[in-house]
Amino acid sequence: MYADDTQFWVSFCDDAGSIENEAAARGLIAKAFSVIESFMYDNHLKLNPGKTQFIPFSRKKDTSSYAPLVLNDQVTIFPSCEVRNLGVIMDSNLSFVSHVNQLRRSCFYQLRRLRSIRLFVPSSQLETLIHAFITSRLDFCCSIYHPLPKNLVSRVQTIQNACAKFVTGAKKFDSATAARFKLHWLPVAARSKFRILTYAYRIVHAKESIPKYLSEPYTTQKHERVTRNNLSNTLHCLYKFRLVTVGCRSVYCTILDLWNSLPADLRYFPTYSAFKRSLKTYLFREAYELF
Repeated sequence: MYADDTQFWVSFCDDAGSIENEAAARGLIAKAFSVIESFMYDNHLKLNPGKTQFIPFSRKKDTSSYAPLVLNDQVTIFPSCEVRNLGVIMDSNLSFVSHVNQLRRSCFYQLRRLRSIRLFVPSSQLETLIHAFITSRLDFCCSIYHPLPKNLVSRVQTIQNACAKFVTGAKKFDSATAARFKLHWLPVAARSKFRILTYAYRIVHAKESIPKYLSEPYTTQKHERVTRNNLSNTLHCLYKFRLVTVGCRSVYCTILDLWNSLPADLRYFPTYSAFKRSLKTYLFREAYELF
């Protein structure tokens, strides 16, 4: 719940013959809506049904095949194909194609604006402007890029490539990798790994600093005797991931795989700041094949 953005959701099996499950889910949503409506009325607030959106997430059905959501006699909401969730555009298949397209439009628009004033800005300040207007957009919720298909991640990478050439003054057909290496920038995929692994470090070493829904599913394996596996400080998740296309893209599976794939010495840094410095060095060397 947020000051201007309250969300509620419910899951149900959408296989054939599951009309009862869908009806029960719709009833729960209508009940939650009535509770929110009563709360706002009691506190002299106004609920705007026109800004209320409803989106079904399903791998098997098209969004248009779902019937409208009837919350009360006066509010009927038709299913949406896309919704904006705190700045991230989510579609019914969770492909994030629309989010990537919108990100490219906004970032390249800002880059064109910066090109118009390049001659009037010192070269030392160009990188600061890029970080303020474009890199901040790339880093916002960047953890969603890691499990996405490579073709979508490469589309996001073209934004950073254009920014690197802009700052270094490289020509159109010059190597973008060389420009990023000169600026010591991590590629988009590596930046996504960096963000996820910082969450994993706090799950292992400082659980009280992150929300419980991220920390509770994880445990570190304990042994009665000392073994090499016990010394590796690996994570274990209570959830089971059966579906490759959906389960392996979840944040729980991503954190588990990335943390357990780190070298053992990186998992034992005593402080968060030291871990971040060493992690960035490791990811930089891995991205540019400096091992």
